Amino acid sequence: MKQLSFGEKLNKCITYTSNVDGFQVSFEKLCEYFPEFEKMKTVMQRPDWHQEGSVFNHTKLAVEHFLQQYKDGCLRFQMGYYVLIAILFHDIGKVFCPIGEDGYVKSGGHERLSEQYLKKMFITTNDTFFSLHEMSLITTLVKHHDLRYKYKEMKPNTLNEAINEIKTVFRGLDWLRYFSYVWVADACVVFRNRKCFGCRFVAIVFDVADSISESSVLSKGCESAISPFA
Repeated sequence: MKQLSFGEKLNKCITYTSNVDGFQVSFEKLCEYFPEFEKMKTVMQRPDWHQEGSVFNHTKLAVEHFLQQYKDGCLRFQMGYYVLIAILFHDIGKVFCPIGEDGYVKSGGHERLSEQYLKKMFITTNDTFFSLHEMSLITTLVKHHDLRYKYKEMKPNTLNEAINEIKTVFRGLDWLRYFSYVWVADACVVFRNRKCFGCRFVAIVFDVADSISESSVLSKGCESAISPFA
């Protein structure tokens, strides 16, 4: 039996009907084609940051948030597809992280593990569905999805290297806009049960933008698409 490529597997799990309906994601099929999604259900996160519990619950809620925002129509299909894949796999590295004595995952470095997982999937399944540039766009979104949290702790040269890497991959595209979809989907789950989470998160997003001397995260005409208040 022919082994399915990564892109072919995704096509079994993600469908797209129209601009109105947007994407539909089957998590049941994701668990079937990617065993790591089933394992996500057993990987628990500290409740002080993740009241939703498991990595699976977090990922599902983040994806559901993005899918709702995507229907507002501020992303073209192709870039929306890349962002969706990045959100789906942004925390998959946590299934490879150690579990602490308290039963919660020690998730340090999970971004790189998620990136490595995706790269391995592209290579080992001999994927021809995505171009090398498309693969780089997706893996870069995953690799730096926690930049909004970590940038203050990074040395200036390290931060500049990260930003330059992103800019090189995105080739003039408004990278901050695409990252903001990932950031909002991720953070709206983390902060959803916290008082004034929206105000705090918007401050985080703009602080990141100011710190790296980029234009506004909120692209003109897309406020509703990436605002946690939508």
